[in-house]
Amino acid sequence: MVKTVKGTLPVGVEYKGAVHREFELRRATVRDNLDILSGPDKARASEDNAYAAVCLWAKRIVRLGDIPAEAITPELVLDLSLEDFAALEKAGAQFSQAS
Repeated sequence: MVKTVKGTLPVGVEYKGAVHREFELRRATVRDNLDILSGPDKARASEDNAYAAVCLWAKRIVRLGDIPAEAITPELVLDLSLEDFAALEKAGAQFSQAS
């Protein structure tokens, strides 16, 4: 079973003056969903499925360049370019293909 998928964002995320493009993504878990619905984003995630999905993507990103893990938040995911988000979705689809 594939544990993580690595890739490169076409545009990248600017953080503290540097652009970060290399990423590592993991498979989503049931725990991720429960954590979202009981964590600090629960009110918004409970009312907005799209935002809940963004929260899930933030949890699945293991690494994004040299950005600290605690800085990989739903707000960061919301600010990704459409091209970068498409790259994450494509990488995430590999988990389904590997099963």
